[in-house]
Amino acid sequence: RACREAGVEIFERTTATRIDSGGAALRVHTDGPAITCRQIVFATNVFPSLLRRNRLFTVPVYDYVLATEPLTDTQLDRIGWRGR
Repeated sequence: RACREAGVEIFERTTATRIDSGGAALRVHTDGPAITCRQIVFATNVFPSLLRRNRLFTVPVYDYVLATEPLTDTQLDRIGWRGR
C-alpha cells in the first residue's frame, strides 16, 4: 500500500520475457503490453532465478509463512488484499 501511495506502479502476476535498456529508460516486454520505466524491482517467488545471470544478485529480503482460516471480505478489505 505504501508503494502505491508513493506513486509506484505494481504489475502483479506479469511475466517479463525480455528487458531492453537504452538511454534513461528500460522497456520490459511481458505476456501483455510492454512496460517502459526508469527502474525495476523484480519480486519473485522463493525459488532460485531461472535466469542464471541473476542468481548472484537475488537476495532473500524477508520471508514467512502464515496459515489462517479463510478471511471474510471485510477482513480482506482492511488489509488491502481484496481480489488476490
